[in-house]
Amino acid sequence: MISAKQKLISPESPSYKWWLGTALVIGQTSVGFAERMVEIAIPQIMIALRVNLDKAQWVRTGPAIVRTMLGPMVGWLAGIFGIREIYIATFIIYIISSGFAGAAWSFAALIFFVTLKNAGGGLRQPLSMALLYRAFPSHQRGLAMGLYQASHMVGPLLAPLLGGWLVEEFGWRSVFYINIPINILSLLLIMLVMPKDFETQERKWPASVDFIGLVTMGLCLSTLLWAVNDGKRLGWDSNYIVSLFSVSAVSCVLFLYTELKTRYPIVEIKVFKNVSFTLSFLARLFNTGIFQSTNFIFGIFLQRELRFSPLEAGQRLVPMAFASGIGGVVWGILSDKINMPAAVAASLVASSVTMHLYSKLEVGISHTYIILVTMFQSLFRSGAQATMTTLALGTLPGEKVTLGAGLDNLARNLGNTIGIPLITTYVTHREGAHLTSLMRAQTVGHGTGHGLKALERALEKAGEPPARARMISLSILRNQLVERAAIEAHHAAFRLAAVAGLFLVPLVLFIRTIHDRKGRAKRGFGSKDSASEERNDQDRQR
Repeated sequence: MISAKQKLISPESPSYKWWLGTALVIGQTSVGFAERMVEIAIPQIMIALRVNLDKAQWVRTGPAIVRTMLGPMVGWLAGIFGIREIYIATFIIYIISSGFAGAAWSFAALIFFVTLKNAGGGLRQPLSMALLYRAFPSHQRGLAMGLYQASHMVGPLLAPLLGGWLVEEFGWRSVFYINIPINILSLLLIMLVMPKDFETQERKWPASVDFIGLVTMGLCLSTLLWAVNDGKRLGWDSNYIVSLFSVSAVSCVLFLYTELKTRYPIVEIKVFKNVSFTLSFLARLFNTGIFQSTNFIFGIFLQRELRFSPLEAGQRLVPMAFASGIGGVVWGILSDKINMPAAVAASLVASSVTMHLYSKLEVGISHTYIILVTMFQSLFRSGAQATMTTLALGTLPGEKVTLGAGLDNLARNLGNTIGIPLITTYVTHREGAHLTSLMRAQTVGHGTGHGLKALERALEKAGEPPARARMISLSILRNQLVERAAIEAHHAAFRLAAVAGLFLVPLVLFIRTIHDRKGRAKRGFGSKDSASEERNDQDRQR
């Protein structure tokens, strides 16, 4: 048995990449699985702990802030403690915090432990990305990032089924307790396939800790996310929101200045001198903000405007999850075969085209059409996400991959967190504008006036007094106009997302990676780093 383990799970074994990849995918899947189950339990949490919706949203906001803050720090932490040690620590934090969250005695305690739990999850995401990227040779890194993207889909796909059953049968605390055995099994698998001497970069304790950088980065990101989350509710021009944005801007400037001047920064800002990586960071940020935020309004659109029940809407979204998982892997493999920027550009164009088809969805449209359109859109969108990750990490030398994974995770979290409030604000604004336009048109238009009079006569014939028939007719007309305005507003949002996605195509075409498909060094880094990375790739292939 020991001999078999050495042959199969040894880092020198050709099959090792699959063992490590499987362990990493399972560990990453458990994070998305747990997060989605918590969302399902929020209504019961509100009742049990007696909180309103404004407070309950911190179950999502608190973890989002800590995940965003920890992403850029992952390279710094891994350089001090080691990747294996940090990765195992994420499981320990996750397991302990899940237990305390399930036993939470107050809402404040629940938020604290849920946030702490997601500190482990927030570190695990970029570490899993970096480890998967390194585990596979250069000609299979697209596949590796496709597997990483697919791992984001499996958990949320299964969570509504198991989470709903757990909440109904055992209460909301069970969605936290179920994390314990799942993560223990994942931890044991990781410890089995990741030996103690596993390391990919030199560990070095800094002579001093950049406390100013820690404080200013935390203040910058937390106030920014706080302002974005509350901006729509309190008003973007309110003194409170403007103050938060001001504090975020000032602390961001101080953070950048500190990181550029200090000898031991927690985030190596100088990595953005690499133009290709900077372009990939911006592409990831905008792509996530454009396409991922549409997922949020699309679920609402299905139920509120197309009149699907929650169960029917969920059934329409399940094929999207399957398509996303398949799309990540398929596009990942494709990106290994063709020019990487071209693969990203093609997936962006396809995402924009299928997103534009969302603007054709109307009440009574064929269910088959809805499923096909959403599946293709998810297929291409997940492909763009997977190929963008491969492209971003490919612009960096091997020792900077963990840092790049953390910053890529930051771009994704910022895009998702900022994109949702912005697109909902846009939909609300367009809904009001469309309603005003429609009401003005029905006032001066003859067609609508004839229809209103016909409805009044029909109600009068049914026995309604003339005054009441007039009131009912106006009410019906107004409801129809409100529904039409909401549909037009969502259509406008989908068209805007489609056009915005096309503007990212020229951006990604300018990105250059260190290696082309044959491993020749590209411009941007010295030949020493490129040759070292190529030798490592050849060793892994052998």
